Amino acid sequence: MAELKKVFSLTDAMALKGENVEIPFGFTEIAYAAFETDEYIKFDHIKSIALPDSVEIIQKQAFSGMRIESITISKSVREIGIAAFHSCERLKEIIVDKDNEYYTVVNGDLYSKDGTVLHTCLSGKGKSVFTTPDSVKEIKDNAFSNCKSLKVFTISGSVTAITADAFMGCWNLKNILVDENNRDFISVDGIIFSKGMDVLVKYPNLPHEEQPARYAVPESVSIIGDGAFSYIKGLTRIRFPEKLREIGNGAFTYCQGLTSVSLPTGIMKIGAGAFYSCDNLSKVYIPIGIEKLEQTLFYRCNKLESITIPPSVTEIGDGVFGYCKALRNIELPEGLTKIEYYAFGNCNNLQAVRIPDSVEEIDSQAFVFCTALTVHCSKKSYAHEYCMKNKIRVRII
Repeated sequence: MAELKKVFSLTDAMALKGENVEIPFGFTEIAYAAFETDEYIKFDHIKSIALPDSVEIIQKQAFSGMRIESITISKSVREIGIAAFHSCERLKEIIVDKDNEYYTVVNGDLYSKDGTVLHTCLSGKGKSVFTTPDSVKEIKDNAFSNCKSLKVFTISGSVTAITADAFMGCWNLKNILVDENNRDFISVDGIIFSKGMDVLVKYPNLPHEEQPARYAVPESVSIIGDGAFSYIKGLTRIRFPEKLREIGNGAFTYCQGLTSVSLPTGIMKIGAGAFYSCDNLSKVYIPIGIEKLEQTLFYRCNKLESITIPPSVTEIGDGVFGYCKALRNIELPEGLTKIEYYAFGNCNNLQAVRIPDSVEEIDSQAFVFCTALTVHCSKKSYAHEYCMKNKIRVRII
């Protein structure tokens, strides 16, 4: 019989007392956001945490935002989720048991056992310049989230992979350089591209006052990578090249200066959450070719008033327009078949939506809290029956 896992959760965390705590033996996993804080729950009293030899997995964001100064990772830990130590600004020391087969610490930084993957950098705290060691091949999400003073970062020749949010929180990062011997990446004006200049990998998080208001993506670029412009709050306009075919997940997340987006003909994919929480985005044009609006694509775009959805779109994913409080009228294209969970959730100023006869499936929560909504649709269509069942006002067209 397989051994059952025992997950250490927020409830267990709340039972811990004292400054220097040890997680009790027997727990096999630290849950996602196990030490999450809010105005009622605080863990400020905890200065250090030691994990028992029973823990094998640390879920993502497990210790995020804590004020711990030290953590000891036991020999049994084999998996550490992304952003496990995100915003642990007081963290000074990570200790890994010498018998751990998966992780090690070198110069204060957390690496994979063979030194090829950089998980968490602490040695860069307080420094303005950092260069990755020649052993590193991959830089993980949030690896430098605690390095607020970092201004110049150099990627060594050995690096072959950089995850989307590796530099999350590096608000003063002005320049990202790449060693000339690197075979995968190149730096142009402090921006990271693939060697062939066809993928824009990462735009630096310049201080707000130094960010240019506009940027023209080079004509050679066909892919904008995951998180490439995330948290770049000073940009108001982006000019996209005609060759652009794909925008990655979260590519423009929290680009709160963006006011309008016009995507070029030929684009085939826009990733999940690509424009998540772009607070000032008011107008979007999507050309023919996109087949699905991926989940949370425009979630919390509070000023979004106008969007053109092409007839190629057949699905609107989870939370695509959730909390888009400026949306008032929208016409969904003929050919659309599916509207998923919370697609228009909490659009409380949405007054009119035209739903075509082609729609065959609408989640019961797709229009939740749309208190001003009237749906325009054909009599006895799927949309009509849906509205009758869910007590949504209807206007027959």
